[in-house]
Parts: sequence; C-alpha cells; structure tokens
Amino acid sequence: MMMVSVDKYVEGKRETGFSVPVGLVRVMSGLLPAAARRGLAGRGIYVDEMIAASTNEAPFSRWVNVTEHGVEKAIKLTVHN
Repeated sequence: MMMVSVDKYVEGKRETGFSVPVGLVRVMSGLLPAAARRGLAGRGIYVDEMIAASTNEAPFSRWVNVTEHGVEKAIKLTVHN
C-alpha cells in the first residue's frame, strides 16, 4: 500500500512524523476547497503531484521550510510503499 509520510526536522534532527495511506490523502484532497489547495501550493505542497506519483508508483520527495513559533523547521513529504 502506498503511503504519504510527513516528517518534521529541527536543526537537522527528526522531531516528529506520521504516515497515512495515499487513498486517504486522495479522498481528503477531493474535499479541500480551492482556496485551501492554493494555500498549500503557495507553501510548496502540491497534493496532486503526490497523488500522481503514487498512481504511477514513482518516487516522490519534497522538502518544505516553515517557521513555527519563531523556530525554523524543515518538513519532508514522501510518497513510498
């Protein structure tokens, strides 16, 4: 089963993470309003690319930098088996 993993790193060390089935991401993405999709895309999170990668069983990995409570963090999004 294809999964989407989200891992949060602070100063190069993994702080936390979770994985969900791609099917759940696919269903939930269909429920997202267009404004939410644009907001995610504006932060470098392209849900359609993750779903397409899973459909083709192609590797997908992307890093997104965020600031949380004044602390710089890196988020790694991965689609995998």
